[in-house]
Amino acid sequence: MKDPDLNKPGYIPLFQTLRGDVVESIYFGAVAVVTADRDLFAWAGDPEIVTFLR
Repeated sequence: MKDPDLNKPGYIPLFQTLRGDVVESIYFGAVAVVTADRDLFAWAGDPEIVTFLR
């Protein structure tokens, strides 16, 4: 089953795992880092994406 959320703009490859010289897995996501004052400090991908934490 394909997760349609992974096709939305804003998710980018964050890292990958290798098995020898072959890319085994690619992990996509969006990450935002904020200060204690809630100011956006750093991000990768779209920092406005709404998500639910587990």
